[in-house]
Amino acid sequence: MPPSPSQPYSDDFVERIVREVISRLLAMESRAATVRTDGNRFATAPVNVTHQVDDRVITAATLESVPAGTTELLIGPRAIITPLARDEAKSMGILLTRAHPPETATKGTRT
Repeated sequence: MPPSPSQPYSDDFVERIVREVISRLLAMESRAATVRTDGNRFATAPVNVTHQVDDRVITAATLESVPAGTTELLIGPRAIITPLARDEAKSMGILLTRAHPPETATKGTRT
């Protein structure tokens, strides 16, 4: 909850707001990169940066450790995503994608 007008903002509150603004700006910047199309004209092209994490539980702290500019996060097929992490990923413009488990041979079958 933001402080009342008579109370000064705490350092933690200001730091949290600054982090959120920076995070959103980096996400917006990474979505479009400038690419030369012809002559002096420039167009924006979407840039997809995928990063993979092997954590069993995906938290907001996990998202803070993701490199800036990441647009997609590959997570394990059985990873648990906290509600806050899901909300943070959405606000940062990061798509959470579950990686498929590797194909394994069935026991007892011969090829």
